[in-house]
Amino acid sequence: MNKITSHAAKRLQQRAITPEALCVLELLGVQIEQKGGSYLLVLPSDRRKLKRLRSSLKNTLNLLDRDVYAVGSNTGHLITVGHRI
Repeated sequence: MNKITSHAAKRLQQRAITPEALCVLELLGVQIEQKGGSYLLVLPSDRRKLKRLRSSLKNTLNLLDRDVYAVGSNTGHLITVGHRI
């Protein structure tokens, strides 16, 4: 989802859904095809999968506290990652 319609932007604001939450949904959500060429994007509803996802996200947030960085190229390739000292 590169572009957000004005309708979606309004709903994000009305429903207090943050850009970060939308990013997580885009990265980890399950895509369910719908009629008319659209799709529904949802997080797993299975409790075990959701528990693992929460744990993984918690670990990711802890990593961000340690000044994680990534180096990429203009061609879209990830070159390396690390922690700032």
